[in-house]
Amino acid sequence: MSSSPINTSFHETNYETDEVEGNIYTTIGTRQENDSLTDTLDEPIRDTILRDLKAVGKKFHHVFVPAKSSSNHELLRDWDLWGPMLVCMTLGSLLHDDKSQNIFTSVFVIVGVGSLIVTLNTKLLGGKVSVLQSVCVLGYCLGPLTVVLPLLYVVKMFLSQSVGFFGIKMIGVLLSFFWSCKAAINFMVSSIDDKRRLLACYPICLFYFFVGWMILTQ
Repeated sequence: MSSSPINTSFHETNYETDEVEGNIYTTIGTRQENDSLTDTLDEPIRDTILRDLKAVGKKFHHVFVPAKSSSNHELLRDWDLWGPMLVCMTLGSLLHDDKSQNIFTSVFVIVGVGSLIVTLNTKLLGGKVSVLQSVCVLGYCLGPLTVVLPLLYVVKMFLSQSVGFFGIKMIGVLLSFFWSCKAAINFMVSSIDDKRRLLACYPICLFYFFVGWMILTQ
């Protein structure tokens, strides 16, 4: 009984050739504009900083020129914390004086706690927003209330502490309050049912009312 000989030869592959080359496809899709691994890994630091500053300025534009459009969702889709940090630092520095203690830290705490409350309320009402997205939106939308402070300091240079100045201060705070509320509501309640949007607006307005009261009584 004879058996067939075993073929002991193997196919040799030269791995130094192009046989190992090819394209690797993933389910992630094409490269996005904010893909940090592909966009910022090899670019100069100057280009990265300028691109981030441009993105921050664009988001502030959406806040100061609020409009119901798909571009406004950029604050939720491509959120960052650079703008909120800049706003909180500016607001805390402007509110700080000899009579107020720990006001700089209080601004960051108020934004953080307010973001948690707004996020929890939004999720309970069926909205889709994370805590960091809420911090981003609430921080950027503090812009109008922050800008009104230096303007009031300029007015104070020409008017003394009188009823007239307090009236101008109240009007400025009220206008910036409604501006901040309108901008934040456009971003935060877009994913909530129309019948529940009023409940979602309440904590947002309460948050900006508290900040406005701090500015008014400062």
